[in-house]
Amino acid sequence: MHTAEQLWEEIHRLGENRIRYLVEAFRPGDVYHVDSLLVGGQVKFVCCSRYLATPMEISQGGGIFRSANIRYGSEEDKALKAANKAVLKAFGLKNGAAHTEFILNKADGQVYFLETSSRVGGAHLAEMVEAATEINLWEEWAVIEDAVAKDIPYALPKAKKGYAGIVLTLSKYAKPDLSAFDAPEVCFQVPLDYHAGLIVRSPKQERVLDLLDTYARQLQEDVATVAAPEEVKKFH
Repeated sequence: MHTAEQLWEEIHRLGENRIRYLVEAFRPGDVYHVDSLLVGGQVKFVCCSRYLATPMEISQGGGIFRSANIRYGSEEDKALKAANKAVLKAFGLKNGAAHTEFILNKADGQVYFLETSSRVGGAHLAEMVEAATEINLWEEWAVIEDAVAKDIPYALPKAKKGYAGIVLTLSKYAKPDLSAFDAPEVCFQVPLDYHAGLIVRSPKQERVLDLLDTYARQLQEDVATVAAPEEVKKFH
């Protein structure tokens, strides 16, 4: 909904079924996800990434999902790490993995908390983080739980400071042919039917972003499709 009039029209159209819906304001800005590992309430590992096409944009209008980790030590990296630390402290998570999202508002330049969860991120973001840092979030989460259960110290493996990104879309084909996506930086193909997705990695952030843009255009032209979300028609 883009106007108050549109909103009221939709509310009236939904009738009693409106109880199934929630009104939220989406603040324009870049959306980031911060993937973390915690032990004893302390953040032991963190990787900050930016959605180049946000999940909300994809769900509402279709397109090619993309994400890539941001430059280490940048101002946005520092701001996101500080915000993430504050959120997880307030959230109360002691041990395990967390996936937290933020909006960097275009209007005022501030970081706004969007959502968090005590889990590894979905959409193969864990594989993207591993491609960039060589830290497997699922594996380390299990090691953390084991260490906590046995009351032994946890030691995080040395994290690499590389760059990686993912490009992913629904496919019109059950098993799309991705042989044309053959850059040496390609390190992973999404193994799901009716999906076309790749992860690329490089020591250079610019190379990752260039590949994601190029591959997004190719996927859009050759294999991408859109599935409309199912409309809720009946409450009971």
